Amino acid sequence: MRAAIDAASSDEEREAVYGRMARLINRIRPTAPDFADLVDVRNHVRVSAERFRADTGEHVALYDHIGEKSGGESQELIAFIVGAALRYQLGDAGSERPRYAPVFLDEALIKADAHFTKRAIGAWRGLGFQLVIGAPNDKYSAIEPHVDVEYDILKDTRGRSWAKAKVALPA
Repeated sequence: MRAAIDAASSDEEREAVYGRMARLINRIRPTAPDFADLVDVRNHVRVSAERFRADTGEHVALYDHIGEKSGGESQELIAFIVGAALRYQLGDAGSERPRYAPVFLDEALIKADAHFTKRAIGAWRGLGFQLVIGAPNDKYSAIEPHVDVEYDILKDTRGRSWAKAKVALPA
């Protein structure tokens, strides 16, 4: 929209662009009738996939639309898809490790239960990635059993933050 405003050569053209922008803003307001359809990203992409057991070839599940699955199921599916796509984009799907292994996931897998979290983390690791997962304190319980190192990110009253390693007794 900014480019259209800059390209406008008269006040009438600028007003027309502002009018289009106002209509767009009105469509994405929380009170607009189609707000959920426009803003909910699960409605923007349709993912269809079938899952088979690798050892038997048995059909396990059909994923026809992410929105139909639970939060954990959809996060697991997205982890598989994004991990495989990232590995493909890095151009080294045939090598043992990707050229760039660390992957930062912000609040990923926080809707998944321990079962789905274990499978999703296993998928990323199986693809050769090293995960760095950021999660709020009240959401990391499903992630915790599957990580090697944990840190708390702390912030003082002056706005400075730092990482503090969590130390636990050996299992």
